[in-house]
Amino acid sequence: MGSPAITVATVTIVFSALSFIALCLRLFARYYIIQAVGLDDYLITIAALLSWAYTVCTVLSVLHGFKGDYLTLNLEELLSFFKGMWLSSLIYPASQGFTKVSLCWFYIRLGHVSLTRACYAMIGLVVAQTIAFVLAAAFHCPLSRWSHNPIHLLSCAKGIKAFTLSTGGLNILTDVLTFALPIPVLLKLQMPSKQKAYVIFIIALGLIACVASIVRLVYSTNLMQFPPDIVSISGTFYWTSIEMNLAIVASSIPSFKAIASRYLPRLVGYSSRENPMPLGNRNGNENPLPKPPRRPRHSLGASILYDGDRSSGLPTSSQERIHVPESMILSEVSFKVDVERNRNHG
Repeated sequence: MGSPAITVATVTIVFSALSFIALCLRLFARYYIIQAVGLDDYLITIAALLSWAYTVCTVLSVLHGFKGDYLTLNLEELLSFFKGMWLSSLIYPASQGFTKVSLCWFYIRLGHVSLTRACYAMIGLVVAQTIAFVLAAAFHCPLSRWSHNPIHLLSCAKGIKAFTLSTGGLNILTDVLTFALPIPVLLKLQMPSKQKAYVIFIIALGLIACVASIVRLVYSTNLMQFPPDIVSISGTFYWTSIEMNLAIVASSIPSFKAIASRYLPRLVGYSSRENPMPLGNRNGNENPLPKPPRRPRHSLGASILYDGDRSSGLPTSSQERIHVPESMILSEVSFKVDVERNRNHG
């Protein structure tokens, strides 16, 4: 296995490991801390599984197909290599589609009316695009045409560049639209500087995934040329992996807020005396704080992103609890007693 194969295998495995860690943290936050797993969590899990399947296909393909700086000339190994490429072309748009729909569903949980409408429209567009891309990749050059002789792939190469440019361009467009959907809503919110930096970081990471998609498109335009360009093939492989896994990481980062709020409260602006997630009777008090009721799933989105700062008007990061001073409670009780007395005297 030569240098290009090592590069492809290393990059795809490293970024798959990053998305695996991000997904584990996300599911830990949603299942254990927030205790509510939404549809977006299931969708991003499917996207991650597809991304890891892409890694397996890619590594196996380069093991069979790359010999130094050239493709192998052995017919059997070359056939295995192209089968891996064909399968990868089906997995990639499917994984991207699930990631985008997961993000849109997370935005819906933020509860903003106009954002929700835009997300439903985007979900319809992404679903239609994903189905079209998968079917086009499957039947543009069907496996039956070249499964016994990979040379027949050259008959499909005539329109592959136009196909790659059109599908790649549409994919980049929906990438940008998906990550940019919440920006108008976020700009209207009054948030502390830490929260603003946090949200900007999430959006920036998503835009980096869009940049990776552009780089991938540049490499993939020369994917089917003859003689094969090993640089274009290897570049397409690992930039596709970078794009898919960065998108998964970016979509999972909002869930990290709940973990930071519980275990690193100072990092997100809480003092040790104002921990938003009490873990029980830490000080040995006889009357521990009661657990708050479990929140409905559709209301979790904004709470993951923001702290519940008084200026923002949004709930706390992982538990919404209203702290009412005792003086207000006593005043309310006293007021009610006075009203009852006046009614009785009247």
